[in-house]
Amino acid sequence: MELQLAQKAVLYNKDKVLMIQKSAADPYNPLKWEIPGGRLQLGEELSDHLRREVREEVGLEIEIGPPLSMWQWTMGSGDAAKTVVAVSRLCYPLTSEVSFAGNEDTDYIATWKWVPVSEIASLDLIPTARDAILESLKVLQNYVSPR
Repeated sequence: MELQLAQKAVLYNKDKVLMIQKSAADPYNPLKWEIPGGRLQLGEELSDHLRREVREEVGLEIEIGPPLSMWQWTMGSGDAAKTVVAVSRLCYPLTSEVSFAGNEDTDYIATWKWVPVSEIASLDLIPTARDAILESLKVLQNYVSPR
């Protein structure tokens, strides 16, 4: 079994969070919603990693804040299984134009939208991330002030 680290960005702007929807072709979570981010590459610094993931997935430059939540999930089974430990971090967008130009084929991102914090629980979130995303939003309230 392999262990990997992932970081996810709770991109907060004026009481809204940027959510992305996986495409129908996603092999694990088709049409489910989540927050941007991904797995750490060998030798990558944590802040550089999260900035790269957000830039690739949604084209935004970000200011990175504190961690909000942690969770884990397993992909695959047997000797090929990968356990991913993830942390969400509060982030603020420094740029405003969302773009999928940096997406890789394996990102499987269909669309995005800024969602009011109060409406995120009503989205069809990735099941293994749902509790962590909702916990992140609760913890988020300890940090945010109107921007």
